[in-house]
Amino acid sequence: MQKNSDKQCDTGSSVDKLIEEFPAVDFSKVDPVFPDKTSPAGSRYHFSKPALLARAQAALKKLYERPEKVIIVVSHSAFLRLAVSGYWYFNADYRIFDFAPMNDSGDLYRLEQHESTREKGGGLGRSWIDPIVLGSELPEEDPDANESGNGNGRGY
Repeated sequence: MQKNSDKQCDTGSSVDKLIEEFPAVDFSKVDPVFPDKTSPAGSRYHFSKPALLARAQAALKKLYERPEKVIIVVSHSAFLRLAVSGYWYFNADYRIFDFAPMNDSGDLYRLEQHESTREKGGGLGRSWIDPIVLGSELPEEDPDANESGNGNGRGY
């Protein structure tokens, strides 16, 4: 999962640089377009509602298909809030979710928050309780991505 925007703080290092810094790690499954977020080739990583919601669904699908019953996900709060769970996360906070039942193979993957973290505002009790509608704060199109691959780095 990548962070939302194409700001420097939200964009990963090149795979070549990562291989140099972490030679024992296998990076063979990293998307070849990584970390591009502005060119047409990197369109799935643009800061737009369709791109972010699609990335969230892809991540949820992979988690749903895993055999483990308990999985810990570490990510950026904005991506989780805006595209994955619809809930706010204070720094270092956590929430507990199960997958919502799926009625049809075409259903979207949805999460249902466990009562213990929903009622008190996360595991630490410092996050806002009220949910948001997934994608509601995201632009339909990335206003800063263009065919030349330049963007000014908007994001949340």
